[in-house]
Amino acid sequence: MPLNVYNLATVKTSPQRRARRPTVAVVTLGCTKNEVDSETMLGLLARSGWQPRRRGQGSDLVILNTCAFIRPAAEQSAETVSWLCDLRRRGDIGRLIVAGCLPQKYRDEDLLSSAPEVDSFIGTGAIDRITSVARALLRDRRTVLL
Repeated sequence: MPLNVYNLATVKTSPQRRARRPTVAVVTLGCTKNEVDSETMLGLLARSGWQPRRRGQGSDLVILNTCAFIRPAAEQSAETVSWLCDLRRRGDIGRLIVAGCLPQKYRDEDLLSSAPEVDSFIGTGAIDRITSVARALLRDRRTVLL
């Protein structure tokens, strides 16, 4: 399954500091707005001490930025959530955040109960608070921000 995974190659840190930093990968589905939102989230996290990675497997945190504008996009997003939940159950990834249009569209649902492997859901209007959500996950606090 081809996925857009973004990485901030311009973030410079020493090898010693890199080894202590939690790692994050972002998987982006959908439009160019989602690509911009993904880069924004990754940049905020990198500035707050997270080490961006190209691959989700082995990352401390994976963020899936979803699209649900039309039915095929929503279906692809749901399939990708399911795939990442499988990876989480197997221990291949650490924490999982689902962001973007999918949680926003289903904001009236009990999202945390519907997908227990997902640690947090962030709607389209809350991406600027990604660092506080990531910090909360390090303290085992699940969050829904819509």
